Amino acid sequence: IGMPVAPSAWNVADTTATSFCLNWWGSPGATNFLLDVATNSGFTDYVSGYQDLSVGNIRMAYVTGLTPGIRYYCRLRAQNYKGTGGNSRTIAVTVADTAAPVITVPADIAAEATGPTGAAVEFQVSAADACDPHPALSMNPTSGSVFPLGVTTVTATATDASGNSSTASFTVTVADTTAPEIAVPADIVVETTGPD
Repeated sequence: IGMPVAPSAWNVADTTATSFCLNWWGSPGATNFLLDVATNSGFTDYVSGYQDLSVGNIRMAYVTGLTPGIRYYCRLRAQNYKGTGGNSRTIAVTVADTAAPVITVPADIAAEATGPTGAAVEFQVSAADACDPHPALSMNPTSGSVFPLGVTTVTATATDASGNSSTASFTVTVADTTAPEIAVPADIVVETTGPD
């Protein structure tokens, strides 16, 4: 067995905002493969941890910890006890953030009216995103608004830095269940003014 020939890089799959899976055909006699991932086709700017990365005698490898929107370049070399073969062809892939933020809203809220216009109701809504630590979050109506008697739907919208957005909603029901209070005078004693 001589020095292994260059493997044939095949394709990428399972691409997410921060990772992808690189697949390749094997090389006869190879016992290990070395993986390079860089941000330029000349392979002078390597991704940390992905220069001559030994991945074993397998046919696929997951590349993780990437930045959305960046184009990456991958290549492989086969190894055996005779040495290291040449580079495979280069495969380029751009990872993208396509996942919308996840919004957490409260359960539907029931509130008692505090006046003829309804009641001021406060609530908490949050949003989390895999790539954007602070997605923009808006609510309509907003927390602390005066909600009228009846059912009002609150809609929350979250948008991340890549423009992915999601919505979630819940209801606020304001009811008047308090009976009116009646004010009456004290018992009244009246002096008669005649026989009738």
